[in-house]
Amino acid sequence: MRRGPVGCRGKSVDFDMTAPWATSLPDNITPGLKQPGQVQESEAGMDQKRSDRINSVFELAGGFFILFHIVRVLHDKSVAGVSPITIAFFTLWGYWNLYYYRSIQQRWSLRATYLIIAMNSVWLVLLIYYSMKGV
Repeated sequence: MRRGPVGCRGKSVDFDMTAPWATSLPDNITPGLKQPGQVQESEAGMDQKRSDRINSVFELAGGFFILFHIVRVLHDKSVAGVSPITIAFFTLWGYWNLYYYRSIQQRWSLRATYLIIAMNSVWLVLLIYYSMKGV
């Protein structure tokens, strides 16, 4: 037995340095402490959650801004200067994001994507409808 560092209440702690767990770590690594260049899982998880929530705010804002376009098309009952192909592309991108956000476990962004898809889909239908009506 070897005397270890001071433990609780200033008393030394006896421990066996021949135990397999005690000798398996290199000398320069202290268990439980973050080493240079190493990211703790909890820190990485928190950063991912923060990024997910920030991204979801942008997705939600995008959905509300598209709502302004929908209201404008309904008010004007016509389409000018907007290509349905562009809106179709961004709608398809939204459907891709449903798969993508689920695969990288971005829950908040996944939920916000439903709003983007709904708004883009409505806008696309209105653009096609009023484009054909005007012809």
